[in-house]
Amino acid sequence: MKYFNALLKDADPLATQTGESHKSRGSRNPQALYQEMAAAVRDDSFLIDPAWLLDHPERYEQIRALDDRLTAMERTGASESEYHAALARLLHCVQEARAESERARVAAPAPSLSPAATWLREQLGEHPQPIATLIHTWIATHQCHGDRAREALQIDALMQARRELSVEAFEAEDRRMMWRLPRATVQ
Repeated sequence: MKYFNALLKDADPLATQTGESHKSRGSRNPQALYQEMAAAVRDDSFLIDPAWLLDHPERYEQIRALDDRLTAMERTGASESEYHAALARLLHCVQEARAESERARVAAPAPSLSPAATWLREQLGEHPQPIATLIHTWIATHQCHGDRAREALQIDALMQARRELSVEAFEAEDRRMMWRLPRATVQ
């Protein structure tokens, strides 16, 4: 899907920086026109949940068909007005898909956290904690000191919890490695 994939790339820097319309620069090739229009909805295409799109094959097929039409129009040299209209339909379709995907995301129940993630979120609260202390406390909580196989399983669960919560690692002023919840979660 040549054109839909181009939504995911940076738009023509000249078009976005100068704000010139395609009419003020004279006749341009279809791809340049596409890049200019796609700049306005670039973020929409990034925000379409791929899993949602897979669950809605009719929307995917609609986007793909419009994309194929634009490719054919470029090859056959369609008029700029026809091309512009087809492009506008594709961009509108992408915006609608993004809005539908967002509505589905908001309506979906929040995923429940694993026990390790619940524990880690409680430990971090609003203050960063040393990673070594967290690992030691987690293993002690599960009474598996000395049992390397059980320790490894518990550490794996804690690392998964870190990914689940998008916990950030950083070096503190005292040079200890710390974990903290992402700033957006804390605020």
